[in-house]
Amino acid sequence: MPDVLVTTADPGEHPRGIPADLVHTVVEVVSRSNASDDRVRKTALYAAAGIPCCWHVELRPWREHLGPVPAIVVRLLGEDGDWHTTIHPAGQEVLIPLAIGRGSELLPVTLDPAVLVGCRLSGSVPPARSPATG
Repeated sequence: MPDVLVTTADPGEHPRGIPADLVHTVVEVVSRSNASDDRVRKTALYAAAGIPCCWHVELRPWREHLGPVPAIVVRLLGEDGDWHTTIHPAGQEVLIPLAIGRGSELLPVTLDPAVLVGCRLSGSVPPARSPATG
């Protein structure tokens, strides 16, 4: 089960779970305790199910990326059945593809991956703003 999924299905019509052929993008937030499961096993399951797009939100550097985090690793399933991978690190707004259908229906999302976690990683909490202070 992914952390987030994009589907055109009505969840009310599928009380036992949305069929894989109606899932267009899955999002996994990779945690330290199950990183291998998220990166390897689940990614292989999504490819076997024909899910066209997989995002991994990486909160820590890993072997293939020692740059800024969070980073979004996007995998698009090619006609050849292989994943085509791009890495989008924190610190700049970029267009990140999100599959919204089973064909080549991609929605480009403009996003800096840093906005996904905000202050959470630094441990700080921004001060509350009142109408008087703006």
